[in-house]
Amino acid sequence: MKVLMHAHLSLLIGSLLTIPIAALAEPATPPSDPGHVHIVLPKAVIPIPSRAQLSTDRQSFKSGERVKFSFTIVNPGRAAISYTFPSSQEFEITVADSMGKAQWRWSRGRMFAQVVSKLVLNSGETKTFSVDYNLATDSGTVLPPGKYEATAQLTPMPRFIVSGGILVNPEKDPNNLGVRTKSDVDSGATLQNDVTPSVAAKTSFVVTP
Repeated sequence: MKVLMHAHLSLLIGSLLTIPIAALAEPATPPSDPGHVHIVLPKAVIPIPSRAQLSTDRQSFKSGERVKFSFTIVNPGRAAISYTFPSSQEFEITVADSMGKAQWRWSRGRMFAQVVSKLVLNSGETKTFSVDYNLATDSGTVLPPGKYEATAQLTPMPRFIVSGGILVNPEKDPNNLGVRTKSDVDSGATLQNDVTPSVAAKTSFVVTP
């Protein structure tokens, strides 16, 4: 059986502001068809994103010394926040030179278990990831003197919201994820919005001779 889904979704930020998805992009009105079921989805509640901070144990280092990165995230809201990861890797740290060229990536050469993992932060809870870095490039050479910028971010699976009129085919889309099975003219325009909260932070340090 084909199901007509016309999603009326909105983003709820904290407890103060509700932004209809339709305000972001107005979907076309789905066609009238008595052979389909009209479904109205509930509001999608998006929690306040976590706050993040990246720091080093010092601001200046000599070539060959080691840097300790601390990547801390905190849940500032009243509701718990959860992040789902496609593997055991939960974050990434990269180091770029003054020209913006990446010199080192924490995950390079590392093996991660290919299992879905989850991180849950309750209200006010923090999580800190610590990384020891030897001031080398991905190729193993020592970083030359200069100023560098480090970026840390969580690497969760993306979260999507589908809005618009959709004709769902249960054989092609058994999980009712909003996969188009007909053209725009037949089914109405659909939007897939990535609402994954960005959790990232930057810091800089200097390497001296």
